[in-house]
Amino acid sequence: MPNSANQIGNPSAKNLMTSAGKLGLAVVLGLSALQTQAVTAPDDGGKSKNLQASEGRRQFEIWEREYAKKTDSKPPNMEKALRALKRSAELEDPEGLEDWALYFNWPDLWPDKPEQYAYRFRLLKRAVELGNVDANVGLGLAYGFGQGVARDPGMYAYHQCVAKRAGNESARRNLEFSTAGEHAEFARISLQEPVLFRVRADKKAGGITYLRVGQEAWEVADYNDGWTAVYLPEGCVVGFVETIDLKKARAAPTGD
Repeated sequence: MPNSANQIGNPSAKNLMTSAGKLGLAVVLGLSALQTQAVTAPDDGGKSKNLQASEGRRQFEIWEREYAKKTDSKPPNMEKALRALKRSAELEDPEGLEDWALYFNWPDLWPDKPEQYAYRFRLLKRAVELGNVDANVGLGLAYGFGQGVARDPGMYAYHQCVAKRAGNESARRNLEFSTAGEHAEFARISLQEPVLFRVRADKKAGGITYLRVGQEAWEVADYNDGWTAVYLPEGCVVGFVETIDLKKARAAPTGD
């Protein structure tokens, strides 16, 4: 689902979905019951699997359009559409995996069930593995909030950058938002092994200094207990709050 996740901030439902109507979707449905239903696809070289997955997403899109028109009432065929969407995920349709993860696992509704977060994380991770670049947005959010996986701001920034490079607008907004003020922690990367760096200021905006990260890594020395930016995809911009003093940044050759 392109642009399926919204800006980082308070880890509430509004940050993970793009419309108020989708909250109604999760509220009115007993989704946990759907999780237990198994679907078996016939072995015909994948043709039936692909058709069922596509049909699942199509049914859900029809339902979603109807729901957008009638937010004050329960739309027809909702359960059927959700079962079809879940089927597309079980059949490992890359888009269906992402859609089901985002619709099924609504953090605000299951705050005391970490297994829900883990389930959502596995769905998104598999969607990324199968080539759904947009699913990097939701996967990054899971890392950013520690939902189903250890909290890792570095992996948050990495997955947002992957999606941003592919043109995902939600990822672009997430990176812009998460590098400002109190949310800047999401743009910091924890360095695990010693490497050599050199530093270059790319641009400034709103008092925040931005460093462009390519195949090289750009470090600001001694920044906030060793947080650094390292090895993000070409063309990604990672922001640091205005407390950075580039004059104190140390530079070292990278070996090229």
